[in-house]
Amino acid sequence: MQRRAPKKVKKHSILLRIALLVFVAYSIHMIVGYQIQLLDINRDYEQLAARRAELNLSLVELETLLNSDSQDLIIRAAQDRLGYVFPNETIFVVE
Repeated sequence: MQRRAPKKVKKHSILLRIALLVFVAYSIHMIVGYQIQLLDINRDYEQLAARRAELNLSLVELETLLNSDSQDLIIRAAQDRLGYVFPNETIFVVE
């Protein structure tokens, strides 16, 4: 009967496993970091989209005011936005 020599544990395979584990951990860390950045960017995008919608609404209102010949609309806009008043006019602010 022939005796088999005991198998030696290869040190480089242990080092390879450790290196692979470190690589996988680093990859997971980077992916999670990118996901967090993506969530922040999406949140900023939604805020900017809402702001854009508000500005578009304001733009439409201003274009309507600009294109209209109605004196009442012009007076109301001057009073509301610019704070203009007629001579001898008193403004009361109710809060």
